[in-house]
Amino acid sequence: MRISILLALASLFPALAAIAQTDDLPPPLGEQRIYRSIEVENPLEVRRLILENPGGVNSNLEVFENLRELSIIGNDYDYELGSIDADLSRLTRLEVLSVINANLKSLPANLDQLNRLNRITLWNVPLQTLPANFGEMRGLRNLSLNYQITEIPQHDHLEHLEIECLSDVPYSARMIESLGGLTALKSLRLNTNRSYDDAALKAISMQLQKMKPLERLSFSHAISRKAFIDLAPVFSKEFLEINCSELQEGDLSFLMGTKHLKTYGLAAAKTYKSLLGSIPRPDTLSAYYKHEDSTALQRFNWLNLEVNDVEGNNACAAELRKMSGLRSLTLSKSGNDDEMPLKGLKELLTLSLPYISDWDFKTLAADLSSLPQLSELEVSSGIVNALLESPRGSFAHLKKLVILFDSRYETVSEETRTALRMQYPNTEVRFEEY
Repeated sequence: MRISILLALASLFPALAAIAQTDDLPPPLGEQRIYRSIEVENPLEVRRLILENPGGVNSNLEVFENLRELSIIGNDYDYELGSIDADLSRLTRLEVLSVINANLKSLPANLDQLNRLNRITLWNVPLQTLPANFGEMRGLRNLSLNYQITEIPQHDHLEHLEIECLSDVPYSARMIESLGGLTALKSLRLNTNRSYDDAALKAISMQLQKMKPLERLSFSHAISRKAFIDLAPVFSKEFLEINCSELQEGDLSFLMGTKHLKTYGLAAAKTYKSLLGSIPRPDTLSAYYKHEDSTALQRFNWLNLEVNDVEGNNACAAELRKMSGLRSLTLSKSGNDDEMPLKGLKELLTLSLPYISDWDFKTLAADLSSLPQLSELEVSSGIVNALLESPRGSFAHLKKLVILFDSRYETVSEETRTALRMQYPNTEVRFEEY
């Protein structure tokens, strides 16, 4: 049977990062990474299927008997995808369902029959309620939403919840109260494109105090010092992502015992240097780099650092080499000449270089090959030729390589992709859009 589908890039949305991994698919699907209409000769071979702007989903999807991941992406502008009428209950092996840009009023009623379904992602889907049988989805472990859900039904197995509020209405009292019904919850991430409501965060804190401690707690937007104090009793001791520029030195005692701390908001604080100096030492600290206060970062044993808008590249590189605990580095922008020497970062494990259009790529490739511990590299596509020309075995330590490209201005041919994978046969090589 020949079925026409649209296969879109999963990397359009962060929530679809897992769907972007298509390396285990048989040819020709495994290499189809651009928008195009294709014919599927054998639907039984399809494991990950992405339908772009289908209008309505009423296709005979049950022919994809081995489907593991299904993503349905509506139009960015008019959200014309208004219903999912297909019988999804026949997709008995389905593990991940993602719906993007859809004007859905409800989800299919039979999702509770999919015992393997463990992740649901709904982005730009204006649902206010979840199915009445939500609690019967016993395999569900991960739920991501980005509209104003008024209530989350009780669920005894859901472990990871992400809610992004894009409206002007704060998290509703009913939704906050319903958190108490998620008895297995381990991870909570609250995102917003506006300032958090202090009263809502206090109510969330009070609800979470009734539950067992979370392993991960994340806030994407800056919170006030008042909210920081109110939330302190529920701060995770495993992983905490917090953004607050109003902190005072004594407030950091609330972070005592946190193993993995991501605290980008401190860079805006007036007392940044003294705050860094008084943070209880976590196993991992993620922070912004400020050149004038870099000595405060040298005391941490394991450091994930983001460098952005730094002047004086050589001076910055010299300071980074003094940070013996530096393990992960994101170099978003490295000054006016867009280049910074990286040799000497001997303990670096992961490195992200998304914007390096004007660098000397041969020199950069040589610098990178000299980093003995580097196992994961994310880098823009300008370096591809230099990587292909590097001696075989020069990156034998590299386990994962992600090539970033902007499809509006460039493409990475199948020949180049194949050649890069052949050059680095022991490395997982992936290609993703900015």
